[in-house]
Amino acid sequence: MTEQLILMAAYNNARFIRRQLDSILRQSAEDWRLIVRDDGSTDETRDILRAYAARDARIECHFNDSGERGAYPNFHHLIGLVKARSDYRYVVFSDADDEWREDRLERLLAAARGSGAQDLPRLYYSSFAVIDENGAVKTPDQGRLIDLRMESRWALLFHRDKVWGCTAMANRALIERVPESPGLDRRLVAHDAYLANYALVYGECVYVDEPLVFYRRHGGNASGFAQGGILRALARALGGARPGTAMAATLRQSVETLDEMLREDPSHAQLARVRRLILRGGLPAAYFCARERVRLSRWDKTLAFYTLLLAAGYRRGLSPERR
Repeated sequence: MTEQLILMAAYNNARFIRRQLDSILRQSAEDWRLIVRDDGSTDETRDILRAYAARDARIECHFNDSGERGAYPNFHHLIGLVKARSDYRYVVFSDADDEWREDRLERLLAAARGSGAQDLPRLYYSSFAVIDENGAVKTPDQGRLIDLRMESRWALLFHRDKVWGCTAMANRALIERVPESPGLDRRLVAHDAYLANYALVYGECVYVDEPLVFYRRHGGNASGFAQGGILRALARALGGARPGTAMAATLRQSVETLDEMLREDPSHAQLARVRRLILRGGLPAAYFCARERVRLSRWDKTLAFYTLLLAAGYRRGLSPERR
């Protein structure tokens, strides 16, 4: 039985992946196995992975030569691989261009052991530091700047700025609870929000208030931080297409996730209600979010979010059949 399986999705990461692999090899907790899947890299990433796998038997490499590409499908494929196994307790997620604090695995395990019986689906996630492409620390503790805790089980269905997949660990109960059905659009649904929403609805998310990951910001990131203060946020919310488009993209993923939940749990009235509120927006949706204490990581972003929700300013970005 392996304590922690690490899932890493890689694509053209030759510049940084050695640093991440070395940080994993330096972990104080040593009962782990790394499953890394390369998504058709055209640089030296595959050669680097083969070299590290030859050095350490705990590293298992897979190479995607199919036509399905993208970070989301890659991670979903990895989750599918893990669902066929029973020789692990936890699944830890890893980006290929970050670095880890040497006790990351140890600290996540401590949080899991302190949270009670592991038959309840749980997702553990932490704060993180921000580094630049050279490894210089720009933000020592992102959780000190923004509130990453969630007060509502429905929060991530409306926004996605709390849980970062590169900081997350799922217990086996959560991996086994999450379906990977043919109906799920793996190109659309981010694996981290997908897992976190299942944990929130059927179990819990546990926040570890320590920066355990060094999140690298560089020109090739697949994700990043929203910029701007209240005036820019409100200007975009009231008149610009960009925030409405971004919110619509999040809510399309949420509807897809809710559809997946309802396929297995059609009698869950609250799931169906939240789906209707997302599709309609307006005062009922804003009232529900306010009552459930749905808040984003900054007050200006929260105000912009509620402005868009009240105006249903994202609905034009939803597919016609979902408006």
